[in-house]
Amino acid sequence: MNNTTGVIRPRALEALEVIARGAADRAEVAEAMHCSPHTVKNHLAHAARHYGTTGRGRYTTLHTVLAALKAGDIARPEQKADRAA
Repeated sequence: MNNTTGVIRPRALEALEVIARGAADRAEVAEAMHCSPHTVKNHLAHAARHYGTTGRGRYTTLHTVLAALKAGDIARPEQKADRAA
């Protein structure tokens, strides 16, 4: 079941943002987020499910999401609430 209509979990979005800032692997993301690499793996899996991706295609989709984060085209959940008001 895809979570494309729900809000992405803040920590999953944070993991994507750390990668967008240049973290090379899960260990670097884990260090920046103060958690384990296994937890990062779970956050990234949630992000993949949120954006409706599975298997190898999820990396292409997540790459697109990361590019949108860098460009500012995707708002954090709290920013979406501000826009709706």
